[in-house]
Amino acid sequence: MQAVINREVAEMEAAGVIEPSKSAWSSPVVIVKKKDGKHRFCIDFCKVNDVTERGAYPLPQITATLDKLRGARYLTTLDLKNGYWQVPTPESRPITAFTIPGRGLYQFTVMPFGLHSAPATFQRLLDQVLGPELEPNVFVYLDDIIVISETFDQHFHLLAEVFRRLRDARLRLNPDKCRFCVERLKYLGHVIDREGIRTDPEKVSAVADWPEPRTVKQVRQFLGMASWYRRFVANFSTIVTPLTQLTKKNARWKWGTDEEHAF
Repeated sequence: MQAVINREVAEMEAAGVIEPSKSAWSSPVVIVKKKDGKHRFCIDFCKVNDVTERGAYPLPQITATLDKLRGARYLTTLDLKNGYWQVPTPESRPITAFTIPGRGLYQFTVMPFGLHSAPATFQRLLDQVLGPELEPNVFVYLDDIIVISETFDQHFHLLAEVFRRLRDARLRLNPDKCRFCVERLKYLGHVIDREGIRTDPEKVSAVADWPEPRTVKQVRQFLGMASWYRRFVANFSTIVTPLTQLTKKNARWKWGTDEEHAF
């Protein structure tokens, strides 16, 4: 694990993402094992989040965004490369400090993942950069930008304007994760095309094949995944009531016929 930490720290320091720190703050490093067996370097900012204000800027409602994409002829998705790391944090650097055993104290020069206000801060930035003038053809959800149009020429001009605004703000895209001017698109677990919005078969399979939960945490994970498709399930809230009851504070764990049926 130390090798993973050392490698990540060296890469981030070389990229200018972190720097040595003299802060009085210090959050612990956490190594998370991913499904592919690799490891992700994370910082546990729980104590920082406990004493800092949560940003009130609203995130878009996913359902409302999807409805606006319904029936589009041409679609483009733009992905910002390491989006949070493109946001400088000159005044907040000391708060992001973390300890690396044997190497000392470091702090982020940019906005790190894990701060509870990071999503709202990033959404505000993108909304300011792209502005409301490009609606109803350009939408932003965190680090994803969607461009839709009825004609190819309109699409070309919209992309040119989006690129200009991103360039002026010095925001960089990840070309490998962008898709340009397609007629069918997978987005946020849904398939979008001229005919409308449908569920993504791969995501549906993931829900259908979900192993039976054994803990409250696993129930929450399942509900979070299944909720993406609540618009396609009549009386979704009623159906999953036995499961949501398990997630309430001081609820007694019970997995019986009702819970099994809801699952």
